[in-house]
Amino acid sequence: MEEGINNWLNYLNQNFRLEFGQDWDPGGTIRAGIKSDLDMISSGKIDWPKLVADGERPVGKEEKKRWRQNVRTNDYQ
Repeated sequence: MEEGINNWLNYLNQNFRLEFGQDWDPGGTIRAGIKSDLDMISSGKIDWPKLVADGERPVGKEEKKRWRQNVRTNDYQ
């Protein structure tokens, strides 16, 4: 699942970077977390509580703010 989300974010940032793609994970925070978790899984040393918590991580305040602004902007175009 995480790899699919990572691919989706990369797709948005690459194909729609001049439109709405720039607002999805602009600092790469989400993708860095995904990479870290995938590396942990690949190592075989899985910290299950951390992995579950990372998968349930709420979207940060700044990410929510950018998303709301983008939705409002696109509603009026």
